[in-house]
Amino acid sequence: MFSPHIRLSLAAALLDAALLIGMTAFPFHMYDSFAGTAQTSGVIGGIQATIYGIVCLFTGRFLARSLHPMRWGAFGILACGTLFLLAYPQKDLALFSVFYCTSIGMLSLTWPALHSWLGADPDPDNRGKNMARFNMAWSAGLAVGSLAGGFIYSVHPALPFMCYFAICILSSLLVFSLPEEGKMYDQSVRAENTEDAAYDLRGERLLLSAWIANGLAMALAGITRLVFTKHIDDLVKAGQLRVLFEETPPALLSNATASQVYAIMAFGLCLANAVAFFIMGSTRAWHHRLDVLVIVQCIAGAAVFVLGNTQSVVIMAIAFLAIGVANGAAFFAAVYYCMSNVKKRHARTSINEFAVGAGSALGPIIAGVMMQQAGLHLTFVVIPVIVAGVVLLQCVLAARTPHTGDATLNT
Repeated sequence: MFSPHIRLSLAAALLDAALLIGMTAFPFHMYDSFAGTAQTSGVIGGIQATIYGIVCLFTGRFLARSLHPMRWGAFGILACGTLFLLAYPQKDLALFSVFYCTSIGMLSLTWPALHSWLGADPDPDNRGKNMARFNMAWSAGLAVGSLAGGFIYSVHPALPFMCYFAICILSSLLVFSLPEEGKMYDQSVRAENTEDAAYDLRGERLLLSAWIANGLAMALAGITRLVFTKHIDDLVKAGQLRVLFEETPPALLSNATASQVYAIMAFGLCLANAVAFFIMGSTRAWHHRLDVLVIVQCIAGAAVFVLGNTQSVVIMAIAFLAIGVANGAAFFAAVYYCMSNVKKRHARTSINEFAVGAGSALGPIIAGVMMQQAGLHLTFVVIPVIVAGVVLLQCVLAARTPHTGDATLNT
């Protein structure tokens, strides 16, 4: 039998592979089956993320009191896969949306439990390394799922939904097999190591800013999945997509479907995410430094501007890479700082997942509505301005927060 940490990483990789198979297919299913627009997929995806984020705020406290949080995590995965499969045969958009949104919402029982299980490790070095492996595993799942999802959907629209369900069964069994936190870690080690405790306390100062950075990065990633996909779909149907700046695209590009083109770029985004996780987990240079997050977020904001002003697949792919790096860096930092106070890890990881849901909701909803009303180019000019404002807010909050922690952060 594999070790618990390997089983956890494998479960996360499988779950996120399933998620991205489904999420990659979702917008194209909207366009093809319900004559949806960028606003349609953006709003429905935003509602789904909102439900997930809000429910996470409640499940954190529930899981902290539960004797078996990992069993609840396994149940969340199984329920998610079942509801997602039941969404496909629905012919009414409203009913389809109910199943889709509720399915992802069930994962509010899963992700806080998984991150808290890792965060219970009292050794900061082991915790960082295991978090890196875990995050790299699920981001690898994202990469494989996003690449596979576009091609699976092009074979038959029902296949992504069936694959989603089957993979969720495997993932839930792995999570169910994990020992509970109390049997896995010796918490007395952490209490005795005052140097590590003081080091962790420095993470208090950046916790709130990291949550906001995580939400922003998720918003940008959500825009690529739920809104920008419509632009790709339009370019493919109009024959306007190019490799770089050639007058006539090569046959390989001309014959590709929109879901296949997007799948390749989404794979790059998730791969960049995994690279960021590897770097963050292997080094300490970024610890307690907001400037690292500021730089990657600013580059990601510039990448959004580029996406709105190019028809080149290569340039789009590079922009997706930049957004993926920001996504990985912000998420890893936020989760790491959530563990600064191990006793509050359940509540804090739940708040972090709320940030994931809030960003994933607000980004696609705002961008989808703007794109429908004002067009692609203006939307992708305004978004980088919003990014700059949110980054400035993070800097102000970090500067105003005492280095020794603050009672307002001890949520």
